Amino acid sequence: DASNKCTLRAAIQEANALAGADTITLPPGVFQLSLTGTGVDTDAIGDLDITEDLTITGADAISTTIDGQGLLDRVFDIGPNLVPLSIEINGVTIRNGEVSGAPGGAIRINLGTVVLNDCSLSGNSSDANGGAISNGGTLTLNRCTLSANTASGNGGGLFNATTVALNNSTLSGNAATSSGGGVYNANTATLLHASIASNSASSGGGLYNAGSAILKSTLLSANTVNNCAGTVAIT
Repeated sequence: DASNKCTLRAAIQEANALAGADTITLPPGVFQLSLTGTGVDTDAIGDLDITEDLTITGADAISTTIDGQGLLDRVFDIGPNLVPLSIEINGVTIRNGEVSGAPGGAIRINLGTVVLNDCSLSGNSSDANGGAISNGGTLTLNRCTLSANTASGNGGGLFNATTVALNNSTLSGNAATSSGGGVYNANTATLLHASIASNSASSGGGLYNAGSAILKSTLLSANTVNNCAGTVAIT
């Protein structure tokens, strides 16, 4: 940029341009998206489009924040060209993504394998499905927190269309206008040592299961209208 610093957007553009897997390391700080616009998959404006294998690692979720600033686009769009990618995001907070007419307020996963470790997603919204995350790939959340996200459709915290695993993760204070305040599962979900609490929706305030869901050592509590809708396997 004008100060001879590499922005996060520029780093992702460079990673997309290079063949093979890359790593972006973010120091403590707030990284704000400021270029408004939608419908572009080149990172020129709007969300950050990831089109190559990539690892993003922050200092930790308390000190490294990626802020969408409510600019009417999500924060990350993973695999918009429908190429199966391998993506890992570690130790960051992703907040204030706001997408209109499309799913995934913070992150949309179109295809590929995505792992989030020690991350926090908060204050994101979609007027479709997936207030924080809309998953169309294979998603794993390890020690993550999804809080205060909203969807006008299904899945205030997370909308899963394919395969998701939640390990030692917490979804709280999320809301969906329709079903699945915490999680809406349309395919395959495994929850291990997860906490789904104080979320709200018209049905399945904590979890709405329309697919196959297995819960192991998982807490469903204080969700409205009901903690769970659909059939789940508890082991």
